[in-house]
Amino acid sequence: MLPQIKAFLTAHDLRFLGFVVDGAVITRYRQRFPEDPAATDLDRWDTFEAEHPAMFGRMYQFWVQKAGPGTSPVADPFKHSGQTVSARPLAPRR
Repeated sequence: MLPQIKAFLTAHDLRFLGFVVDGAVITRYRQRFPEDPAATDLDRWDTFEAEHPAMFGRMYQFWVQKAGPGTSPVADPFKHSGQTVSARPLAPRR
């Protein structure tokens, strides 16, 4: 599913800023992919999800930004107004 999301974002001129996930997931991702400290590479996230298939459950929550002139990527997409963005674990679907 992540390759399709990446294609959609590209087709609609949107920049991926990051997932809304527990901080421990981000820590594990950054340990696995230290070359992507912003954790915004959807190809690497696809690999990470394949290694941890239960991580997202059945739903992705993420931030995007309209790309183009006058916009710049957020330095750390997991920071917003000085607070870490994270989500509480979702109950599994039945």
